[in-house]
Amino acid sequence: MAESTIYLKNSGIPFSGASVCLAFEGGGMTGTLITDRAGRARIYHVGTGVAHVMVNGQETATISTPDEVDVELLN
Repeated sequence: MAESTIYLKNSGIPFSGASVCLAFEGGGMTGTLITDRAGRARIYHVGTGVAHVMVNGQETATISTPDEVDVELLN
């Protein structure tokens, strides 16, 4: 099983309590996780490839999985 870690930030500050999941371009989505105090969501998934990072139901970034990325929220 692959693992992707998303570090969510807002103005450089870790953003906790956000709902995060991955939506794969080839189809399929991961379950939703809530970011911890460090703004981190560790997502375990079967599929790999290009995925859209969904935060609170909106696409915020595109990544190649598995990966570890910082995602800055835009106001």
